[in-house]
Amino acid sequence: MQLLGLFDRPISKEVIAVADPSLNLSDALAVLRRHHLIFEESRHDPEEVDCHPLIREHFEELFQKEQSEQWKAAHGALYEYYKALPEKLYGKYLPDTLEEMEYLYQAVVYGCKAELHPEVLDEIYSARIRRRLIAYSFKLGAFSSDLAALSHFFEKPWEKPVQSLGTDWQAVTLSWAGYCFKSLGKLYEATITTKSAFEIFVEREEWSECSLNASNLSEMFLLRGDVKKAILYGRKSSVIVEKENKWKSSVVCNLQYGNALYHANKIKEAKKYFLKAEYSLQSNGKIKYLYPYQSFFYCEILIEKGGHKEAIIRAKSALKIANELGLLSASMWKLNLGKIYNSLQETGILDSMFEDAIQNFNQSIIGIRTVGHLEYLPFGLLAAPPTTATPTTGKPPKKTSKKSWTSPSHPACASTSPTTTSKWQGCASHKPDQRMPART
Repeated sequence: MQLLGLFDRPISKEVIAVADPSLNLSDALAVLRRHHLIFEESRHDPEEVDCHPLIREHFEELFQKEQSEQWKAAHGALYEYYKALPEKLYGKYLPDTLEEMEYLYQAVVYGCKAELHPEVLDEIYSARIRRRLIAYSFKLGAFSSDLAALSHFFEKPWEKPVQSLGTDWQAVTLSWAGYCFKSLGKLYEATITTKSAFEIFVEREEWSECSLNASNLSEMFLLRGDVKKAILYGRKSSVIVEKENKWKSSVVCNLQYGNALYHANKIKEAKKYFLKAEYSLQSNGKIKYLYPYQSFFYCEILIEKGGHKEAIIRAKSALKIANELGLLSASMWKLNLGKIYNSLQETGILDSMFEDAIQNFNQSIIGIRTVGHLEYLPFGLLAAPPTTATPTTGKPPKKTSKKSWTSPSHPACASTSPTTTSKWQGCASHKPDQRMPART
């Protein structure tokens, strides 16, 4: 019974044997069934063993309290078992899908229970789930799963990482947790964890990480509506990054500072930092214009100032590279396109590429939901497009009210109204990864 307490779900006899190879499992299960402590053998899966959750919880607590060393050893054995499964089942040391990665998430849980936190964080979560700087699990939109895994590296959830990690890994863990919270739209928790990470990096004088975390804090406060603090941390990030002379970090920090200034209606200053970021990209021979997501607010400045022509040029440029940069960039480009279209309907100037602008706008909502970056969803939902389109006749399309809109083209968005059949109406039904790993 104590071994069953190690699991939070029905488990196979094979896995139970991993936790204690010396156990005569068949006899033990027969005794437990006679005493009605576990469920009868399943007709669908005879190898599966299960019991009531309260019984499982009771015996886990008893096992941990009375035989702590054996409890840790059992978790250590399960950790070794689960971390090897992706290679055993799929022939992949680095899993490609969330389904294949599920065993690594379980390995994180059992490894932390075995008090192997530094090894698990470095060799499993960082190296195989995140793939180091690639942040692969983030690209899959697995923010819920990542956050659940990261919770096991904290003594006090989201405030105090385990001591055995050391200050360097503690700061990194806080920073990762903050990013997951931000992407899930939990901005209060995001600012707390990211601020803790920022303070540790300042103390360690790791200025590159300081600048990026300050930039993240600026974005989080901006999303919360605290423009004053957004400008404060945006300025800090811009000043700190100048010391490092790293152009990639400079682009990120100057862009976010420009975003904060833009929302404070300091348009002239904001434009200065947007162009400064763009110059960094150009001088390093990367691209001519800011990437689609990065140019989002700068295009808003151009539109507000009547610079529709330049905004169109930038949108066409973004069209060529957006899909290569990932779904989030492509989605933000499509959102830019929708906003330009909305502005151009006032002037009657329509370019042929805008004939399907509203459809692209709707696809941007789907894309933002799919990648799991819920913090950007309001930008799309608040910029409701027109529901009709007109050819390039020089006449603006009819104005429509900014009401909620759905699309019959997607089952989850189907309208009950027989009149809601326009192919231009939007869809925002896709949800990010909501799965949680074992034993969260």
